[in-house]
Amino acid sequence: MSVAIVVGTRPEIIKVAPLVWELEKRNLDFFIVHSNQHYSPEMDAVFFEDLNLPAPKYNLHVGSGSHGNQTGNILIKIEPIFEKEMPKAVLVQGDTNTVLAAGMAASKLGILVGHVEAGLRSYDRTMPEETNRVIVDHLSDFLFAVTDKQHQILLSEGVEKEKIHTVGNTVIDTLYQMREYAELPLDLQLAKDEYVLLTAHRASNVDSEASLMSFMEAINSIASRFEMPVLFPIHPRTAKMVENSPHSFHKNIRVIPPQSYKAFSAILANARLVVTDSGGLQEEACALQVPCVTIRENTERPETIEVGANILAGIDPEKVIDACELMLNRARDWSCPFGDGTTARKIIDILQKNIPELHSKSKDKHAVTVVGLGYMGLPMALLLAEAGHDVSGFDISKKKIDMLVDGNLPFDEPGLPELFAKARNSIEFSTNLRKSDSYLISVPTPIKDRKCDLSYVERAFEAVLEVCDTGDLVVVESTIRPGTCRDVLQPLADKKNKQVLIAHCPERAIPGSTIHELKHNARLVGGLCADSTKAAVNLYSSFVEGEVVPCEATTAELAKVAENTFRDINIAFANQLDAITEDLGVSSLDVIKLANLHPRVSILQPGIGVGGHCIAIDPWFLIEQQEEGSLIEEARVVNDARPGVIAQRLAKVCNENGYKRVGILGVAYKPNVDDTRETPVLHIADELERLGLEVVCHDPLAVNFDRELVDFQAIEDFADLIFVAVEHDVFSDYRISKPLVNKLGKPLIQFSSYHSLPETLKKSLRA
Repeated sequence: MSVAIVVGTRPEIIKVAPLVWELEKRNLDFFIVHSNQHYSPEMDAVFFEDLNLPAPKYNLHVGSGSHGNQTGNILIKIEPIFEKEMPKAVLVQGDTNTVLAAGMAASKLGILVGHVEAGLRSYDRTMPEETNRVIVDHLSDFLFAVTDKQHQILLSEGVEKEKIHTVGNTVIDTLYQMREYAELPLDLQLAKDEYVLLTAHRASNVDSEASLMSFMEAINSIASRFEMPVLFPIHPRTAKMVENSPHSFHKNIRVIPPQSYKAFSAILANARLVVTDSGGLQEEACALQVPCVTIRENTERPETIEVGANILAGIDPEKVIDACELMLNRARDWSCPFGDGTTARKIIDILQKNIPELHSKSKDKHAVTVVGLGYMGLPMALLLAEAGHDVSGFDISKKKIDMLVDGNLPFDEPGLPELFAKARNSIEFSTNLRKSDSYLISVPTPIKDRKCDLSYVERAFEAVLEVCDTGDLVVVESTIRPGTCRDVLQPLADKKNKQVLIAHCPERAIPGSTIHELKHNARLVGGLCADSTKAAVNLYSSFVEGEVVPCEATTAELAKVAENTFRDINIAFANQLDAITEDLGVSSLDVIKLANLHPRVSILQPGIGVGGHCIAIDPWFLIEQQEEGSLIEEARVVNDARPGVIAQRLAKVCNENGYKRVGILGVAYKPNVDDTRETPVLHIADELERLGLEVVCHDPLAVNFDRELVDFQAIEDFADLIFVAVEHDVFSDYRISKPLVNKLGKPLIQFSSYHSLPETLKKSLRA
């Protein structure tokens, strides 16, 4: 029997993370249902990735709406899931509409309900969260109270003593687990104790004109009174209300987008003061010894006030200033009443003690050799080791192996250091190919004369044949042309008289999200026979949380290259549409925005070309041995020509303004990665020089670029014009004094910094 964990918002994701980790640690069967009450990437998906959580098995996509509409939609969509899965217990956390709907649906079906953070009370029934808390507490079978205060509240409301368990708060588990990995983002250029952190999202503060005006006056008074920047990661709800109001922020308030959990934890831990209307943040600040001022009239976390970590101020500007003064001068000597970082363990202990039917997932352990420790091979090897397999990582590069043995990583990738730290003692790295029962081949397949160069795959496969036994599994992860397993690898095995199980499982991950996507995306597993498919499915099911889809080998090969070919064709359409609109003198962005209003139209944004080791290459693999494919070939021609089109536009801007020197910001093939494989920026730079312009490039992330990279100050000193080719997040705080040109080669008026650009022009840069 399984446990269902239901989430819907960012705080819920953060607070159930330790429960997920504990269930995984004990190998207990569970699944996640996500209502998508929060549905924007910065408020949702990034937290699954940041906290290394499995993808939800079910997404309800309810989005925003009135309380009745949202709660009703969740009830309608979640009840059939519970009827199908019939979990033994449903765990919900907090006080959202998701919690209310999931608790009601489970209770009506006779499924045990566990409420994490039970017993919280603000005694303010104007808050919809208060109604949700009370109802869910009184229909739950397990009430996990944070402190004895909530325990006593529940007893006073008539809840049976046997149902109440005082365990602490799971957010403390999350904080303690993640704080060693959290570093203050360098691009914010902030130092410890030299700024105020502000958050606000509650309807009582931002949803009406009167409350929003009071809120703005209060936070602007903070910014003008104290000689510190006020950092405001703005909630989408608050951003929308401010955008539609006449109010503006004080110059000392730095508005930034919502942050990942790691980044936000670091920002919180290093703040001098927190000003918030969030209940959860009151607890987190208390645990991290950061003084807190709560801009509300009440709180369901009175313990923070009792220990001296927090004060209620409302949103009256004078009261807020007085409260800030008091907390800034208060000694940080309080103790945290919300737990010691073991709450999740206590909760799962209680469930296992009371629900004997909870059982472990069975996982067969294998000896696995991963051949090739590049961008995909190394994360795969570590994920397999983390799942408990006996893993050997093989690479022909002695330099790379020596680095790994010494505890150093050969490239950057979010989450890789943490995974490496967790799994490195369960894996060996060697330049000698070890005998195993399963082999994964993850080696390059470069393009040569518009054809797939299989030489690396063939040599790796032949090396495996030298050490493997009959019945061993050999999986090719590398992207290959359709028919490779059947027409190339099987004949090689036959020639060596080796009866091995051959399968193809194409990686479907991107740099910057590799680890999360390798583990949580659906994976295609295609074998040359039923036994090879079954063996590969068994291996991948041991660590993949997404769906593992069995199919035939050639089908899997074809599906992978078809995915990227589809994207290439759509990009080509957007780029060609941009060329047409340029000729007609209208904005391609406006045309695309209007066309996409049609419910069945979704045109992509035009860009500078196509880079990376997938989209720019896979279409050639697809049509390599086919007579059909003229559309695919034409799309490749359009996208390959795109850097030249952009260079011509840049040259035109330079000629019209007398500019001679161009500085290029960003050379990676996509934002926020260091990968420069097949980057179109190289071709743009070369073409600009051919057109008689001088060019220098800057990218703080990129490695292995075929031109010299300079620091940003050198760009500022050199350039007449700056071309933002790739929009890395780190550029957002650059102080740019030179004229800017966006990715479409369109000029922008001069601004003192990119950070100060109006949002409309920032969107233009992202086009």
